[in-house]
Amino acid sequence: MKNVSCFELYPSILDAKTVQNLLLELFPYMHTSLNEDDGLDMYITKEEYVFVLNELSKLNNYALTMPDSIEESNTTLTSMPIECAIVERHSVLYDLMFEAEYIPKEVDKNTMASDREKDGKYSDYLIGKKFSQSFDIGEEYQQYLIKVSKGI
Repeated sequence: MKNVSCFELYPSILDAKTVQNLLLELFPYMHTSLNEDDGLDMYITKEEYVFVLNELSKLNNYALTMPDSIEESNTTLTSMPIECAIVERHSVLYDLMFEAEYIPKEVDKNTMASDREKDGKYSDYLIGKKFSQSFDIGEEYQQYLIKVSKGI
């Protein structure tokens, strides 16, 4: 058995399997598992949780700027429906992530966890593939995330 960081989520809007699939589309390196209580366990640290919220807030902010109908916009008819589909598919995750509860959790040694701190050293961050401007997080931003997450 090993002790890892975990965020438990019991989604109120979608079922846990759907939420898991949506999260893995955006964050392919996130280690998750469905639990026996129809919930989702996300094996991420507090720093990674802050990062996930930040990435999802970009999507949420974009959703707020979208017009209610295509007639109100000045876009081509081909691009607008695609953007709408992306936003509608993932924007619900932002609200759901606030329902997650942090717990240290005992898991068996074979459970994959993206716990960043191992033997006093930090490993790579969980990286989103759709909304991050770059795939690598700079040292300054890592320090910022560590500082912010201490207040959680």
